[in-house]
Amino acid sequence: MIMLTAGVLLWIAVHLFPAAAPAARHSLADKMGANPYRGVFTLLILASLLLIVFGWRSTIPETVYLPPEWGRHLAMLLVLIGFI
Repeated sequence: MIMLTAGVLLWIAVHLFPAAAPAARHSLADKMGANPYRGVFTLLILASLLLIVFGWRSTIPETVYLPPEWGRHLAMLLVLIGFI
């Protein structure tokens, strides 16, 4: 579960950095160059995806919520009403 959480947090941080600090992103891209910056961004995204996938595969499945039996019928009725 730690790998999954670390992967999601890394994914969020890498995507949030350019949006939250555009001046810092531009200065970092100017210092490194456009293509090396994109390469580091890509490597961090791939690392976060690998952490997410391997973290998800290593977790033990648990039942968190069991829906009631009548919920399935109510959902189908609401979908029918939604289509109309």
